[in-house]
Amino acid sequence: SSVIGCRKTTGGETRKYWTGGKNFWCQPGRYICVIDMACNKGKRTVNKKLIELAARVGIEMTAEQSAVFIIYMETLLEYNKHTNLTAITDQTEILEKHFIDSLLLSKAYQLKQQAKIADIGAGAGFPGVPNLIMRPDLQLTIIESAGKRLHFLETLCDTLKIKISLWHL
Repeated sequence: SSVIGCRKTTGGETRKYWTGGKNFWCQPGRYICVIDMACNKGKRTVNKKLIELAARVGIEMTAEQSAVFIIYMETLLEYNKHTNLTAITDQTEILEKHFIDSLLLSKAYQLKQQAKIADIGAGAGFPGVPNLIMRPDLQLTIIESAGKRLHFLETLCDTLKIKISLWHL
């Protein structure tokens, strides 16, 4: 089972989207993710766990945002099979040590709307990408020296339909 599609909506009003035989109402700027229902129960459990972990540190996370993080995790784990991006491969540890720890940046700093942030040596996108998922208004630049990590980040941007300025040193 896998993600059938994920994209960020556009436009100025709530719209109806047709995705794989199902209609979804979605506000502009929100993510639509259609997941293969054969494995949806397991993903719901992980989604719920991530939302609970975020709440424990005072971060409000929607089910929609959590679904994007799950796609991020799946992409990371799949890519990590052939390219060493992280030694952390346990789902719970990824949720805690990669995603939640990255989001603590937003607790430490109150970033203004449309803030420009740079993530130098981001590796697999931490902490920049998780903060961009939670705050799509941010303008993220990632500077990375390893080509394999940069290729992963390009793949991730395509998968999540997010815009990041990527620089290779």
